[in-house]
Amino acid sequence: FDHADRVIVSGQNLIAISPRQGAAGYQLVQTAHPCPACGENTAPRAAFSHFPGDGDTSDTYVFDASASSDAQDASALSYRWDINGDGVWDTHFSADSVFSHDFDLPGTQFVRLQVKDSGGLTHSISQRITIRQRVDTGTSVRDSTAFLLQFNVTAEKVDRRRSKAYITDKDARRLYVVDLVTGFTEKYFEFDAMPERMAISPDDGQLYVGLRAQAHRDDWWKEDQNGYIAVIDLQRQAHVNTMQIAADPYDLVVTSTGKLIVSSGSGQSTDICAYDARTGDPLGRAGIRKWSRLALHPSENWVFAADAVLSDIQRFDISGAGIVADIDSPYHGAYRIGANVWATPDGNYLITRSGDVFSAPEMAFVANLTSLGVAINDLSINETNQTIIVAGSDASVYEYDLYTWEPIAVVDSIYNPQFILEDSEAILVISVDEPMSSLEELVFHNP
Repeated sequence: FDHADRVIVSGQNLIAISPRQGAAGYQLVQTAHPCPACGENTAPRAAFSHFPGDGDTSDTYVFDASASSDAQDASALSYRWDINGDGVWDTHFSADSVFSHDFDLPGTQFVRLQVKDSGGLTHSISQRITIRQRVDTGTSVRDSTAFLLQFNVTAEKVDRRRSKAYITDKDARRLYVVDLVTGFTEKYFEFDAMPERMAISPDDGQLYVGLRAQAHRDDWWKEDQNGYIAVIDLQRQAHVNTMQIAADPYDLVVTSTGKLIVSSGSGQSTDICAYDARTGDPLGRAGIRKWSRLALHPSENWVFAADAVLSDIQRFDISGAGIVADIDSPYHGAYRIGANVWATPDGNYLITRSGDVFSAPEMAFVANLTSLGVAINDLSINETNQTIIVAGSDASVYEYDLYTWEPIAVVDSIYNPQFILEDSEAILVISVDEPMSSLEELVFHNP
């Protein structure tokens, strides 16, 4: 009777009333009473209240079923809860009538209680509750040291309009905000899931943060995956929404029309998914390999994915309502591709992590950008100066001409340069170390 809403006594039998599995309505299941000579027993009556009555994602909800009753022996009742109305009990039967739960996501939830008496009879009730999204403005950091990052760096995005860097630390489950002018870490946002890579909307209004529910795994198949997207309002510097998605977020990009594209970090042959960036509603999906990094074409008609497993680039068409697999690179490892890809602002070229340049329309090889053996940890493109700034795998940072691919200048001997942060005032590099990393302003000299 695990899924029964109610069990009643009929003569020497018990009758369980249960929702039909995969269909509308109810079904009746009859079985012999385990103790027909024990005397008449009537089913208990379930009842519960909750506090707060009207709460948000920052609250701990307390559900109290102590008002439940039983005509024979109310002191022998046990209780279990389905906290999200999915038909699966989230707790086992317990004598404790009080249950607490934190809701990570805003929206409407149907909470179900089942009460069982000492004779095995049960009764269930449900209540609908609405959880608001808490607007979280973050926690201030008051002991920051200028240009020193006192946390581990997972990924970064730069809000150039406001000269702020947003940096994730997945192990601490935090998103930090760093002022690029002063170098001080100003605040952090804390999450229940692990923040990893991010995307900034083309209008610089929102930051979308991929939140991992667990570590990326080869055997977490796409049918079972889930994760979250946190939305940060960049003008208010506030966490204003969280959406659950049916994917394990690895990388993401977002269009000016509000289409969010997310690649999966788990499974092997897995999916790249399109969502409505405002609601989290799914718009479509296509096949992809795990651990694919993404680049949005300036036209916003295409997304390019760098496949680290096959050393390949795939192109996906997102010009319609969803996402459709288009073409892939003809080379499959014949040239340097690697596990990341960037699109140039004019939309004509793609630059790969391993240091080669390809044409965006045909994905045909064009040129070598970096020297052989030098991979690109990160890059930043400056349209005003028509330059590309590259953090190289050889402990150097390079400046290249955006259109000729020729080297212009170099900064040597930088410890582990992993990320380039560029705004209107300066170009900085994050030298990654643990447990602290540093921000260093770049001064180039001719190679």
